[in-house]
Amino acid sequence: MSHHIGIKLSITIIIIMLFAAGSYFWLKGDFGVIKFPRSAKTNIEQEASNKPIRPPELSDKIIEQAKSIAIQPVQAIGELDHYQGDLEAPIQIIIYDDFECNYCARFTGVLEQVKDEFRDQLVIAVRHFPLRSNTYSYQAALATECAAEQDKFWEMHDTLFASQDKGFNTEVFKEIALELGLGEAQFNNCLDSEEYKDKIQTQIDGGKSCGVTGTPGIFVNAEPHAGAVPFEDFTDSQEREREGMRSIINRHLEEIKNN
Repeated sequence: MSHHIGIKLSITIIIIMLFAAGSYFWLKGDFGVIKFPRSAKTNIEQEASNKPIRPPELSDKIIEQAKSIAIQPVQAIGELDHYQGDLEAPIQIIIYDDFECNYCARFTGVLEQVKDEFRDQLVIAVRHFPLRSNTYSYQAALATECAAEQDKFWEMHDTLFASQDKGFNTEVFKEIALELGLGEAQFNNCLDSEEYKDKIQTQIDGGKSCGVTGTPGIFVNAEPHAGAVPFEDFTDSQEREREGMRSIINRHLEEIKNN
């Protein structure tokens, strides 16, 4: 028994010695100079120069190609959308919304200012983008679709945002439906069966494909704008001057006029 153990121990020692020798000669180049593996050398050079190093394979051209594949243009407003205004209006505004998102609720006030100023020059559509972090935002989206069955999408939309601070749950959605005069049995069956889950998922996927990662995700004539953009121009958190919705829309109207 001890004889076998001694043989195994000897073999183990030999393997360790061979591995150590192999590692040394793998690192060692001509004239006894140690060659670092590429990643180690790159890290040392980066620390010495204190400059970020982009991997050579990630050229600007390849990065731009990747972006063009990953992010597609937002789909124009159509008959299947919930929209306000004329589909032939020169300005299309698309909002990807979450009914539990405070910034989305804030942006509804901006939209009222936009509608007051630009009136028949606009068509505005709302699409669903419920975030996983919000417990009832998905069911809230379902509630608006169930209300749309009875021609009260916008009434449910406005009431949900106005009631946001009261908190949501299934019973709240059903109570709001009653307050809006919706047929109780039809609405409840629609909500409980998640009848429009496929439509909501399609809109979520569409938002992701055109670069939406949070809410509100706003597009003005297909130009993306993230967050609750105020009506007037503003200075952002990094002290940069930014366009508000009024300036954005006026810029697009001017571009249309000049073309």
